[in-house]
Formats: sequence, C-alpha cells, structure tokens
Amino acid sequence: MKVLPIPDPRIPGKQPYISLTLAVFIAVFSISSCKKDKLPDQVSIRDSLIVVNFVNNSIPLNLIDSAHVFLQKKGSGTTYFLRFDKQKDNLTANIDGLRAGEYTMSAYLYSRVVNSNEKREYFFSDTLEIGNNGGQLVYGAPDGTLFDAWKIRAIFSYDNGLDFYIPWNNEEAYFRVRAADKNRWKKLEIRREAYNRIAGMGSELIASGNWKCESACFTAENIIVNESAFSPFAENVKNKTWNRTEIEIIAIDIADKKIEDLFIFNK
Repeated sequence: MKVLPIPDPRIPGKQPYISLTLAVFIAVFSISSCKKDKLPDQVSIRDSLIVVNFVNNSIPLNLIDSAHVFLQKKGSGTTYFLRFDKQKDNLTANIDGLRAGEYTMSAYLYSRVVNSNEKREYFFSDTLEIGNNGGQLVYGAPDGTLFDAWKIRAIFSYDNGLDFYIPWNNEEAYFRVRAADKNRWKKLEIRREAYNRIAGMGSELIASGNWKCESACFTAENIIVNESAFSPFAENVKNKTWNRTEIEIIAIDIADKKIEDLFIFNK
C-alpha cells in the first residue's frame, strides 16, 4: 500500500527543454473534454501563439517535462498536433499557418512532483477562435489544486509498458490506460473509493466504484479511454464531504504475473 499525501507542486526542480513541432493527423483524434469549473484568464493580443502563462499561483514552469496541444477545426476531420516550447514564464505553441476559424483545443501538460517518483498529467479543454490577423491566446497555467480548470490525473507507470491515468478528484469519472502490448494483458481492474476522515473517529466511506475488463480491452492504438464506468461514483461524491481517495489497480498478464497496488491520497 502506498500512502501519497497530495504534494505541493510549486516547489521547483530541474528544468528540461521542450521542443516545438507541428504535424497534421490524417485520422480524427477524438479527445474528451471536461466541464469548466474555473476558466483561466484568456486575452487576445498580437502574434500567432497559444500561450500558457506560469505566474501568480501556478505550479512552477520548471516542473513541466513535456506539453502538447491538439486543435481540431470545426467542421473538419483534421486534427493538428503542436508541442509547446518554453519561453521565460510561458509555454508557447506557434499557430502560424492555421486557417482562421473556430477550433476545439485539448491541452496536456506533464509534470514531475518534488521528492517523489510520481508524475502528473494536467488537462484543459476549450473552444477558441483563430483569426486572420494573428494574435495570442493566453491561458493561466495550472495551480495544482483539485478543482482547477486544469484537471489533475495521477500517472501510475509500470516497467512492463502499462500506464494508468486516473484523476485525483473523485468527482471526475474519466480514466485512461495505455499498453505497449495490448495482447499481453488478460485482466485489468480499477477500484476507486472516496472517504471522509473524521478526527478521532476514523474514516467514513462516501462512495465506491469499480471497473473490470477481461477481454478485448484495448483499441487498435493500445489505449483505453473511459468516462462512463465511474460516472455513478463521481455523481455520488458531488455535494458530499470527502478528503481521502483510494485507488486500487490490478493487472494480470498472459503469464499470470500480477500487478496489485493500492494508492491513497489525502487532501
């Protein structure tokens, strides 16, 4: 069992470099979007860039290992993939060359956690307008809190090429699994529980949810994306008091080798 109090992501660490590329995906890449609890500030100024600004109460930019964004133009089957570049207090992605119009944006930032081997994914989605005359679209960076507009997902990675992306926030139903070899795994299971810790009285179970798959779990791209299995769990937790998250992961491969981990997050 691993007890993981939610760390403060604002302590600086070693700064990596993130390169910038632009590619067009032939197939449509479908990305789910989240509800907007608290939108980062957005302003339009000159130059053709998407900017994520790391100031005020945001997590430190030097904790970000990589970042990218998908842009899908309304009415088009084409999705553009851009990597962010680091520039002073910002991440920037050059949108020069994109046709003017309305786009759906899905942005992903990948961060380290100080004094831990844990990794985090920050996800944000928005609808934006790209004009003919350029302009910057500026967004505030993640602040590292559970109810920020940037959704926080813990990344649980295993040496055998299996990665789980599961939210810290019990009110988010989404999860994702990636495998280097989808045919290796014959059983996958995720259990999520929300508790309310009461001083001197122990913990009260608020809600629980479970997902299990034992055949044809992955897509052809070796991925699982699911937003429905934990929907009842997430809805049950809303408007209730909870301060503890438990995530149990079970995976069994075709050689009957078993992964079984319990992770505990305390708010």
